[in-house]
Order: sequence, then structure tokens, then C-alpha cells
Amino acid sequence: MKPWGNYQDVYVKARAMENQIFLALANRVGKEKNLVFCGNSVVVDPMGQILAGADMQDPALLIADIDLSSIRKARSGGVNYLRDRRPEIYQLLS
Repeated sequence: MKPWGNYQDVYVKARAMENQIFLALANRVGKEKNLVFCGNSVVVDPMGQILAGADMQDPALLIADIDLSSIRKARSGGVNYLRDRRPEIYQLLS
């Protein structure tokens, strides 16, 4: 919701990049009572690039072609959060 639309733009790209996955975010548009929804639904690739996006005002259907080799490319780069995870450290917490 507004005024946090800018956060959403950063977070969706960051989550795709951190997890090295394609990510689709569907967000509501319009108003309800005193809430204004910010829309901007997107499909993002593992490198954080937007493949398809909607605007802030109109409902939309997003369709994106994805290249699964992008996952391998993202995971072979210098930053690899998945490789560096150590679940044995926090196993008791989950």
C-alpha cells in the first residue's frame, strides 16, 4: 500500500537475486476505505531484471518468457547466498 511502494520495488528484486530464482509478485490496485494499493505487479529474473510489469492504476495480466538457464548463470556468479547458507547453525530454530 502507499506510501510503501518504493520498498516493494527494492524488495522484489532483492529477493529474486538473493534466492537466485524467478519471482512473480502480484499486487492489488485501487482504493478501499482509506487504503491506496500501489499495484506495480512484476515478474523478475534471478539477476533482478524486470521481465514484465504492470502499472499502479489498472488491473493487468502479466506474461513473461523465462529462460531457465538464467538460474544457472545467476548461481555461477561471485555472489551465491544459497551456497553460503549454513542451516546446521539455525536448525534448532526451525
